[in-house]
Amino acid sequence: MMRKATFLAAVVVGLATTAARANTAYIKYISPGPCCDVAGFRVDFNNDGSWDKQYNDNVYTGEYKFAFDASNSSAEAGLLLDDPFYAYCIDVAQNAPTHWALYDITDLENAPVNGWNVLMGATRADRVRELFGRFIGDVNTKEEGEAFAASLWEIVYEKSGAYHLDDGTLIMNGLDGNAKSISEDWLGQLNGDTGHFDYDVFALTNPCYQDFALTSPGYGGQPIPEPVTMMGMVLGVGGLAAYLRKRRPRTDRPGKRGITQ
Repeated sequence: MMRKATFLAAVVVGLATTAARANTAYIKYISPGPCCDVAGFRVDFNNDGSWDKQYNDNVYTGEYKFAFDASNSSAEAGLLLDDPFYAYCIDVAQNAPTHWALYDITDLENAPVNGWNVLMGATRADRVRELFGRFIGDVNTKEEGEAFAASLWEIVYEKSGAYHLDDGTLIMNGLDGNAKSISEDWLGQLNGDTGHFDYDVFALTNPCYQDFALTSPGYGGQPIPEPVTMMGMVLGVGGLAAYLRKRRPRTDRPGKRGITQ
């Protein structure tokens, strides 16, 4: 009995592990979104005093528009993404995918994924959640889209902890109108108040292409298990419980003693 129970338990653990694995979305960059314009930046990824990437007023800064192929994506992706959908870049080291590419749906802490391996971690991820929670609803123009994107890049790549767009390890250039002042005003209001966090913000990551952040109701920071896999796990647990009940020693018959194998 122990050998059979151990085997069934292993099956259930395997199903649970499968249910917890990353979900995927098949996406393609289409164009800048309505709240996007052109700016530039310099970034020092490893804080060694040299600029690793430099662009002079020639980078789309703001929301991006994507196509989404639900038929080649996980079930969770279909619950979170529309076709088309809009997202913000959080990976200035790589380019957006202009052809179809498979992305992981993951928590912000695990992004961005690129050759520099500069994951934002818990503190920066919470700043991003607060930025979305406080200000994503204020993005209605190209200027505000630039400000939001610049704020994201500042949070993810600034090593000093002081948010200023004209110094540090991330420096912006070519922002239009009041975008710089809007961004720094928003960044100055981030104080870690969890009441303003948007826990529905998540990341789309791919090691070969640019990564993105967006918010969608229902994410809540906890990836939803695949429905079929989840059902398999439930059936597996139920099957194991039924088997163990069947093999449990019987003590309800007079004169009989429970016997184990």
